[in-house]
Amino acid sequence: MMRIRRTAAWRLASPVILVFALGSSVLMAVMYWLLAANVRSRGDRWLEAEVRGVAEILAKGRGAHVKEELAAELRELRNHETLTPLATEDRQQSLFFLAVIGNSGEPSAQVATGNRDALSLVLSKAAGIPGRVAWIDIPGWEYPVRIAGAALPKGEHVIAGATPFADMELLEDVRDLATQGWLAVLLVGAVVSWVAVGRVLARVDRMAAAAAGMTMGGLEARLPLEGRDDEIERMALALNGLLGRIESGVHQLQAVADAMAHDLRSPLTTIRAGLEIARGAEDREAANEALERAMAEVDRLTGLVESSLDVAEAEAGALRTRRETTDLADLAAQLVELYRPLAEERGVTLMLQAPAPVEIQADPSLLRRALANLLDNVASHLRTGDRAVVRTFRDRQSAILEVVDTGPGFPEEIGGCAFERLTKGPGSRGRGLGLAIVRAVALAHGGRAELEQPPGGGSVVRLVFPAA
Repeated sequence: MMRIRRTAAWRLASPVILVFALGSSVLMAVMYWLLAANVRSRGDRWLEAEVRGVAEILAKGRGAHVKEELAAELRELRNHETLTPLATEDRQQSLFFLAVIGNSGEPSAQVATGNRDALSLVLSKAAGIPGRVAWIDIPGWEYPVRIAGAALPKGEHVIAGATPFADMELLEDVRDLATQGWLAVLLVGAVVSWVAVGRVLARVDRMAAAAAGMTMGGLEARLPLEGRDDEIERMALALNGLLGRIESGVHQLQAVADAMAHDLRSPLTTIRAGLEIARGAEDREAANEALERAMAEVDRLTGLVESSLDVAEAEAGALRTRRETTDLADLAAQLVELYRPLAEERGVTLMLQAPAPVEIQADPSLLRRALANLLDNVASHLRTGDRAVVRTFRDRQSAILEVVDTGPGFPEEIGGCAFERLTKGPGSRGRGLGLAIVRAVALAHGGRAELEQPPGGGSVVRLVFPAA
C-alpha cells in the first residue's frame, strides 16, 4: 500500500476519488432527506385525513356501534401501516389506537392493539396535540409513534396513533439500496479514475524509458508520439524539439572541433617553427621577425576560434545579441563608404541604393561584421571592371539587405553550401567562415540568408530580417 501511495497515479487519482465520494454522498444524503420528508408528509396527511373522517362520524352521533366503528377504522389504520407481516420484535414495539378524549382529559372511548404500557405514555403526552401531527418517542423502541388529533363538539377531541412501520421500513430499504448503490458507483468511479490516470501516466513512463535510453552517442532518438492533441503530446513535441536542438548543437560542436583540429594543425606547426627559429637565432633582428610571424599566426588562430564559436552559437540559437533600433540604410552607407576606396583600388565599382531608412531591432556590431564580410568578398573575388551594389529596402513585414554583383558568381560545386562553414572556392585564401558568419548573424536576429545566381551571371546575397 505504501508503494502505491508513493506513485503519481495515487496522487492524481485519490483527490478525484475523494471529491467524487464526498460529492456523491452529499447528493445521496440530500435526495434521501427529500424523499424521507415527502414520505413522512404523505403519511402525516393520510393520518390527519383518517382522524378527520373519524371525527366527522363521531360528530354525527354516537350510537351503540361507536366502538365497532372505531375498531373498523383501527383495522384500516393498522393495515395501512403494516403492509408486511410484523416480526415478533415489531409486535412488541407496535401501537395502533383511536381514542376519544373528554373534557377531563381522560379517554371516554378507545380501541387499541399493541403495547398497552406505551398507550398510557402516548395518551399522557398527547393532551396538547389535537389539531396537528406529532411524533412521540417511546424509550427502547426502534420507531416513534405518529399521532394526529381532531376536535369534536363539546370540547372533546379524537386522537389516532400508529407506529409507522410502512413508512420507516420503506425509508430503511431506500437507505440500504442508496448506500449499496453509492458504494457500487464509488467503486466503479475509483476504478475508472485509476485506470484513466494509469493510462495517461503509462505514456509518461514510456517517454521516461525512451529518455533514459538516450546517450550522447545516440541523440537521434526521440520521445514516442501517439498523435493525440493533449498536454502530454505537446510536451513530447516540445522535448523532441529540444532534443533536436541539442543534437544539432552537439553535431555543430563536433564539426567545429573537427574543423578546428584540421585548421589549427598548420598554423600551430608554423608557430612552433617560428618559435624554434627565434630560440636558436643568434641575430636579435631575425629572432624578432620570427616572433612577429608567430604572433601574427596566433592572432589569426584567435580570429578563427572566435569566428567558429560565433557561428556554432548562432546555429545553436545561443549567440548573445544586444539589440537596439538600427537603420540598415545608414549602416550600409557607412560600410560602403569605408570599403569603396579598397574596391576602387582593385578596379571594382561599389555603389549604394538606400533611398529610405529601413529600421530593425538588431545588434549593430554583428550587422557591421556580416556586411563587412560580404564587402570583403566583393573586394577579393570580383574582377576589374565588375560592379557591386548594396541595396536596402522593405518588403511587406521584412527588412532586406542585398549585395548584388556582376562578378563570376559562385562555382557550381559550392553554390548549394556557400553558407556552410569551411566552404571555400578554388584559389580562396580565406578560412571558409565569411558567409557562415553572415548566415549566423541573420539567424541570431530571427532572419535568414539567401543566395541567388541570375542566369546572366553575377550573384545576389540577400539578408532578410524581421522589420521593426
